[in-house]
Amino acid sequence: MTGPGHTEISTGDRQLCEERVIQSAPLFRVSRVFAQEQCVDQLLGLYALFASLEQLGWLSKDPMLVASNIQWWSQQIHGEIQGQAEGAHQLDDPPPGRHPVLRLLTQSGAMKRLPAKSLDDLIELVACAHDIVPPADMDELRQLCQRLHQGRLMLELALGDSQSQYQELMAAMAAIGGLSQLLRLLIFRPEAGGWWLPMDLLAQHQRSRAEASTDPHFRNQLVRDLVRQAATWCRPRDFRLNCALHDDLRDHRHLYTYHYLLARQLASLARKPVRAYTTAMTRLRPNDFIAAWWFARGLPSARE
Repeated sequence: MTGPGHTEISTGDRQLCEERVIQSAPLFRVSRVFAQEQCVDQLLGLYALFASLEQLGWLSKDPMLVASNIQWWSQQIHGEIQGQAEGAHQLDDPPPGRHPVLRLLTQSGAMKRLPAKSLDDLIELVACAHDIVPPADMDELRQLCQRLHQGRLMLELALGDSQSQYQELMAAMAAIGGLSQLLRLLIFRPEAGGWWLPMDLLAQHQRSRAEASTDPHFRNQLVRDLVRQAATWCRPRDFRLNCALHDDLRDHRHLYTYHYLLARQLASLARKPVRAYTTAMTRLRPNDFIAAWWFARGLPSARE
């Protein structure tokens, strides 16, 4: 599926990007159904880029390797942007050496729409991920989460024909989006993924951050307590009602549906047993499809 004027995309490129995205953002399998048809491959390429950089910045244990790979991605992305501007890349004959994620972004037409500065900001954030100061409390954690996810929102908004003017909604989506990133980090790298746990939460339990890395039971308790507080950042019902008040969200149905599902995921985690968060963050639930449909039907239809 390609946008008007774009060539057929390689099945192998699409499959690789889908595998990468589903591992990082399983809810994308549901939310993409509600995207405008011409944007599906663009969104797949964008989310595959997010997943690639997330894996690089957060999950790698070697700082030297991270720096080298970040430089490579930066050079490749800027090469794509420059090639698009100069007309050097012909969509019907893409250079074979390019990364499949970059090929998909280019052939789907997404790369032409993504602001270079927003891409630079995303890469810079990944580059300094290991230097971020841990939050002192839940307020600082919310600010950190918003910082981590804001750039992703801006890039996805750039794929639509209009920009959202609803700062309150954007802030709520950034907060829960960033928290989902950090929870995935805690799942896939528990030995180092707890650096972001708020210090006041650790103090309440009278335990250290090192203990959170080595004691799975204590780590699960922390996640439960944290999610119960963070679930108030964006309650699914409030989010749905706020979206229903606006009639110009049609260009970003996928964006709002995806973050509605994230809000539901957090609310569900807050009610579940301590051990449930690992499974809940990495798998879909059968009612995710129903919930997404129910939410999306309340949004304006996409423009013809």
